[in-house]
Amino acid sequence: MHPELTLSLAGHQFVLSSIAFFYWLAWVVGLLLAAIVAWRRRLPWFWSLFVYAFTIVAGIVGARLLHVADNWGYYALHWGRLKALDFDSFALYGGLILAAVVGAWVARSFRLRAWRLADSAVPALALGIALMRVGNFLDGSDFGTATTVSWGVTYPEWSKAWGDVLSYQVLSGETGLFDGPKPVHPTQIYEAIAAVVIGLIVAGWLIARHLRQRRSAVKRETPEGVPFLAFVALFTVFRFANHFLRAHPGTFKLPDWFYPFLYAVVLAVTLLLIVWRIRPWKTLHLPRSLSFSRSRRRSS
Repeated sequence: MHPELTLSLAGHQFVLSSIAFFYWLAWVVGLLLAAIVAWRRRLPWFWSLFVYAFTIVAGIVGARLLHVADNWGYYALHWGRLKALDFDSFALYGGLILAAVVGAWVARSFRLRAWRLADSAVPALALGIALMRVGNFLDGSDFGTATTVSWGVTYPEWSKAWGDVLSYQVLSGETGLFDGPKPVHPTQIYEAIAAVVIGLIVAGWLIARHLRQRRSAVKRETPEGVPFLAFVALFTVFRFANHFLRAHPGTFKLPDWFYPFLYAVVLAVTLLLIVWRIRPWKTLHLPRSLSFSRSRRRSS
C-alpha cells in the first residue's frame, strides 16, 4: 500500500496523494482519450470534448451525492466534510447514472449523435474506472471482506487502512479485537481488471466488426449505442457479484438491498435499451396472409 507518491521534478520532490493522483489521471486521460476516439469516428472533436467535460463533472457530482446519501449519519455529524473533496467519498454508480443523463441531454442540445458519443467513450470509461480503482487500492479504501485466498491483502501494521480493516472486522465479528485484522479481498483490483477486460472485449468486437464491414459488400452496422450498453451491462453483472465481497462500513445508512436492487434496475434498463436499439422484430418476415391484409387495409 502506498497512500502517497513521491515525484522528483527538476531537483524538487513532490508528495502527492495516490488516490488523488489516480483520480485526476483518470479524469484527464479519460477526457482526452474519449475526445480522440470520437474524432477518429468522425465526430467534431471540440464539441465532443465539451460534452465529455460536462459528463465528467456530472459524474463527480452524482458520485458524491450518492455517497452522501449512503453515509448520511457520518455527514450529519461532520457537516464540513460535505465541501471537502475526499477522493474516497464517491459512489461509482451515482456518477455513471447522472453522467449518462446529463451527457445525453447536452449532446442532444448541441445536435450531436449521443449514442455514437457514448460508444466512443467506452475505452475511456474502462480505463478511467481501472485507474480510479488502482488509486483506491493504494489508498486502502473500498477494501473487501476477510478471506483465506492466497492473494488476500494485509495492509501495513498501524496504517490508516490497517486500522479501518481492523475496526470493520471487529464490528462485523470477522475477527477479535486483539487478534489483528485478517487478509481481505482486493476488490479494487478485481474491479480494475474487470473494467479493462470488458473494455477490451467491447473494443475488440467493434474493431473486428469494422474490419468485416470493410471486406464485405453487405453493410451490416451495429446500431449505435449497443457497444456502450453492452459494456454497462457486463460491468454491472460483475459489480453485482463484487458487491458481496466488499466491506460495508457502519456509516452506510441505505438498506442492504439498495445496491443489489440498483444494479438489477440498471441491468434491466440496459438490456431493454439494447433490445430497443437492435429492434430484432424489424428483421422478421411476416406471413403472406398478414402482409396482404395489411396492404388491403392501407389501400382502403
